[in-house]
Amino acid sequence: MLRAEVRSATLDALCILAEGSRVFANQCLDFLVDMFNDEIDVVRLNAVQVLQSIVRHIRLQEDQLDEILHALKVS
Repeated sequence: MLRAEVRSATLDALCILAEGSRVFANQCLDFLVDMFNDEIDVVRLNAVQVLQSIVRHIRLQEDQLDEILHALKVS
């Protein structure tokens, strides 16, 4: 469980930083998309919430969107 807490806290920090910087938001997108495939539900949910918070700063690539959609179908 500790690892899930670390990943979730990382997502929280990423969200705070990404909300303040469009450049950072786009740089962390690959990591954020990877979190959609996490085995822990809470981490995946947190990734969805972070994406929702920074959506005005980012532009998803087609492969990133495909990976998110696939992860949501599987969940």
